[in-house]
Amino acid sequence: MRIKILLLLCFISLLLSACGKKVWPNPQEQEDKVEVSIIKAEKKDKCYKVYLQIKGDKNNIRTILVQGENKDTSCPTCPFEANTEQSVFLEEEKGQFHVTYCPDMSLSRIRLVVKNVYKAINDFYSNVYKMEEN
Repeated sequence: MRIKILLLLCFISLLLSACGKKVWPNPQEQEDKVEVSIIKAEKKDKCYKVYLQIKGDKNNIRTILVQGENKDTSCPTCPFEANTEQSVFLEEEKGQFHVTYCPDMSLSRIRLVVKNVYKAINDFYSNVYKMEEN
C-alpha cells in the first residue's frame, strides 16, 4: 500500500512540475529596437557618404539599406519614392557612424532602412535627407 501511495505522489509531482506555459522569449521592443537618423550626406565622385546617428544598441542591426531617389525623376514636393536600394556596411570613424553608397545615378533624396536582428521588430525608416545642389 505504501508503495502505491509513494508511486502516486511521484506521479502527481511529475505532473505538477510540467505545468506552466513554455514559450521562447520575445524581444523587448523598447530595449531592442534601433533607430537611425541621417545627420548629413556628402557626394564624392560617384559615391555618397551618409553620416548617421544611432539610437539603441548597434549590435541589434542586422542590415542597413540605403534607398535613393533619382535626381532626374524626383518630385521634391511628392512623398519619397525609392528608385534604387542597396545593402551597406556600418562604419565608425572617430566616434561617428557612416555608410558609403555608390549608386549608378545621381540622387536627390536618400533614406535609410534598418532591419533588426529580431525579426519580430519592424523595420525602421529614417528621415528623408535632401541632397545639396552642386
